Amino acid sequence: MKTLIAMFTAPTLLLLLSLVPILSQDKGSTPEEEVEAWAKVHLPGDEHKMLTKYAGNWDLDISLTFTPGSDPVKIKGASKFESAMGGRFLHESYDMKEGPMAHTGEIWLGFDNVKKKYQFSQLTSMDTGMKLFEGDYDAKTKKLTLVSKYTLAMGEQRIETTQRNIYHFESDDKFSLTIMTHYAGFPDMPEEGVKEVEVLYTRKK
Repeated sequence: MKTLIAMFTAPTLLLLLSLVPILSQDKGSTPEEEVEAWAKVHLPGDEHKMLTKYAGNWDLDISLTFTPGSDPVKIKGASKFESAMGGRFLHESYDMKEGPMAHTGEIWLGFDNVKKKYQFSQLTSMDTGMKLFEGDYDAKTKKLTLVSKYTLAMGEQRIETTQRNIYHFESDDKFSLTIMTHYAGFPDMPEEGVKEVEVLYTRKK
């Protein structure tokens, strides 16, 4: 029991322990059994191992396309992935030092055992909002597709946007991220959106 309690933050424990008497009374189980059952649901599994095996240092080859049909701007970058929270999440810290959108950023990748969905969140030095994505992994194509809907601000203009982040895990030492974006209100916009970013990750030796 002490080991389980040590796993949780104080706010989480307070919420959980406030529910335990109700749940245990309803199910006829003890508070200890309820905490144990709750903890088992959130143990990392194969989905988490699929992500965290990419921990390490990576070289980035980045292509940015600002106008459909134009030649992409190609830049270099570096990234570090770390397994976090007992193997529950993959944390990426990256540095895009070159190009017109130079910035640093952090990405968290994980799998929600309750929702049965992969999740992605991103924070960057260019934004004040967090981008939150959810999606699924296709084992046949080795592709993880994550989707987010948000409002893009361009000065006073507001554009409803759907973004798809598509990871293609070619091998343990090489994978790619393609970002497809759809902007509402543009009649010529293809349904799948336009490819704006492609990042090739190569593990540093």
